[in-house]
Amino acid sequence: MVTMETALAVPVLLLVALVAASLPALVGARVAASDAAREVALVLARGGPEAQAAAIVAALLPGAAVDAAHQGSLVRVQVVHEVAVGPWGLGSLTVRGQAVAVVEP
Repeated sequence: MVTMETALAVPVLLLVALVAASLPALVGARVAASDAAREVALVLARGGPEAQAAAIVAALLPGAAVDAAHQGSLVRVQVVHEVAVGPWGLGSLTVRGQAVAVVEP
């Protein structure tokens, strides 16, 4: 009986360990996406060029996509990035960072 219970518990424990090992990378990517969105929003709010905004995201979070929109006196930015889960790339999760800045005169 003990052998069968152990055989069933080991895959579950491995899955829990995989998720636990992936959490720091996911949290780090989420923070990096938020940081990149904030920096882009500030650059665009100050009248900076879109190319500079794209360069900021490429430097902070390579491979991420940026969506920026001017809405009246606000600049809304969303940075989207795919993060591999697990050491063998068993899948990926999407992390998003968003920021809003007031356009400076």
